[in-house]
Amino acid sequence: MKIENYSFGRISINGKIYNSDLILFPNRIETNWRRKKGHFLQLVDIAKIIDFNPKVLIFGTGKNGFIEVSDDLIVKLNDLGISYFFDKSSKAVERYNCSEELSKVLAIHLTC
Repeated sequence: MKIENYSFGRISINGKIYNSDLILFPNRIETNWRRKKGHFLQLVDIAKIIDFNPKVLIFGTGKNGFIEVSDDLIVKLNDLGISYFFDKSSKAVERYNCSEELSKVLAIHLTC
């Protein structure tokens, strides 16, 4: 899947526009993705991603990077051998589009 554009509160993927946080798997998009504690990313928030077991997880922390990531989540990703990249959403989109890895997942916060 190709991300054509990202701007505050909006992302275009394969010609379709989305206005809520989402998880982009290689074969599907999970829309209206929410975290249990809003701007704090925890392991429980990415259970479906962990179940998918990607080689790479790219996470967009919002336009201004307000999402914080729990230490437990980082430990788990390291334990599972999943490479990860956490950065502002615009940088995460760039990383996703440039990555040639087929088993990658993007989880993105579209605002803040």
